[in-house]
Amino acid sequence: MGEELAVIEGEGDVIADALRAAALGGNGNEPRAEMFVDITADGLETPASTVDAAQRSYCTLSPDLFDRFSVFEPTAALFPVAEVLDWLAWLTDSDPITLRFVGDPGAEMASQLRLVGGRSKVTVDCETDPTLLDGIEFSLPDRFDGRIFLDEDGDPVPTRIETTAAELSRVVTAARRCGLDRYPLTVTDGEVSFGLTDEGTQIEGQLDATVDGPGVTRQYGPGFGRVVRAIDGSVTLSTGPDQPLAVVTTAPGATFRHVVTTV
Repeated sequence: MGEELAVIEGEGDVIADALRAAALGGNGNEPRAEMFVDITADGLETPASTVDAAQRSYCTLSPDLFDRFSVFEPTAALFPVAEVLDWLAWLTDSDPITLRFVGDPGAEMASQLRLVGGRSKVTVDCETDPTLLDGIEFSLPDRFDGRIFLDEDGDPVPTRIETTAAELSRVVTAARRCGLDRYPLTVTDGEVSFGLTDEGTQIEGQLDATVDGPGVTRQYGPGFGRVVRAIDGSVTLSTGPDQPLAVVTTAPGATFRHVVTTV
């Protein structure tokens, strides 16, 4: 049966929204099939992505986000996040919702995630085969100092842009109207602009943004659109020469970091 390794309790909507945001679900996005989490006394984080992925995420959820956050033994879990989100929706109106990560003491990963709400309980099996971790990389947390994106030498990348998800959505929406899944951004003279061309249609636009650092010209692929569709509010973009783009948003008790490579 295993023992409880960690217990998280809170409002169902708060838990679901945090997991969905970390998995880039909602607004037309299907969430990732699986989510890897590390759970310690400092909180829950999603430090892992598929090796060589064009879009990676590193999100942290503070214990303050939840009504209860108890860790009896630090653990990790790899679970089907889309399925868990569906069951959280089924448990709606059963607040508070409790997540119980269960496994053998000393094991590398939890074997079950139990969702409890009211008079209902759902048990979801987690992956426990350690060979599955061979296809996952854990290096992205090393590229951040809090919300600051670092280069490979540990220095902050030089170009920083403050804008909003609504402004970035203008680029994504324009590309969709053109039937495109590429997103060019140009930073020059302290301004951020974009241009799209498709079958005789040309679109040019400028974003409401504040820029600090040197100019760059980049084009991003589908991962950029997926990230922008899933985020909300104020956004910090960070990049530099030969660097990917970091997209960072925050909410009370949570920081969502997404990194997109160029195409």
